[in-house]
Amino acid sequence: FRVAEVRALERAFWTTIKDSYMRQVARQALALLAGVDVLDSFSQALGQASAGMAQLSFDKKFSTSMKKTLGGAEAQKADSIKTGITTGSEMLAKGVFRGVTGVFQKPIEGAMKGGAVGFAKGVGKGLVGAVTQPLAGGLAAVGRTAEGIAVGFDSVK
Repeated sequence: FRVAEVRALERAFWTTIKDSYMRQVARQALALLAGVDVLDSFSQALGQASAGMAQLSFDKKFSTSMKKTLGGAEAQKADSIKTGITTGSEMLAKGVFRGVTGVFQKPIEGAMKGGAVGFAKGVGKGLVGAVTQPLAGGLAAVGRTAEGIAVGFDSVK
């Protein structure tokens, strides 16, 4: 062997060792995250926060719907990163839609039930819902996405 060939083999050897070590460190980090269930706990906490925020919206239909979606018997857990992102996006869209439409619907519903006083209450409920419902949807979206990522980590183990 010539000196140049030996040096090239030596560089290749150390590069292989370094790459192998970095892959192993990454695998161990993922295994630690998945093993401690950090993401699963995080997603559950966000789900609870989202359900609480939905209750603060003073919209029983939205609150009930979020509870069913987040933890009811028919709630579907994210089984992949893709479904986590998809269902999370749907929850966010639902929260934003309900928040925006509630600004208009709640005063009308209030006026129909209670006249001028009902209208004023409806305005208040609509404004509160305009903030809390998109926030509840956003929290649910992040929680579902984290749930899907956690499932992805479990498959790496």
